[in-house]
Amino acid sequence: MWGETKEGVKRYCIQPEELLDLLKAIGSDNLGICWDTEHGAIENLDQDKAIAKVGPYLRATHISDQTDRGNVHVLPYTGNTDWDMILKALAKADYKRAFTYEIQHYLLAMPEKLVPDAILLSYKVGEEMADQLEHYKKILA
Repeated sequence: MWGETKEGVKRYCIQPEELLDLLKAIGSDNLGICWDTEHGAIENLDQDKAIAKVGPYLRATHISDQTDRGNVHVLPYTGNTDWDMILKALAKADYKRAFTYEIQHYLLAMPEKLVPDAILLSYKVGEEMADQLEHYKKILA
């Protein structure tokens, strides 16, 4: 979800405060927030502060990287996202749920014979991110 429509109309729920207002308005314990790291970066949100605000309501993540709006949904650490800051913010929020990759563009130009290695790399990146998250939980507790 981009911050504005093609016509320049600001979209609702880009800001964490709007997400929280929506949750309160609905008032259901079954509803939570999915934080999308890539869109947070593209929208130039202060993700450290945003994750701190929505942390108690986080139920899911979309984990992907980007270099700009034309190069999105790529493997973490291959773009511009500050993963150290995001993992620390998630640790402070005591995030305990799954990281959901949203990296469908990661393999688009990959030669077929390299795809198995690229998939293995994505697995290892996910393991490293999970390890870092747990490390930060320990040192920030």
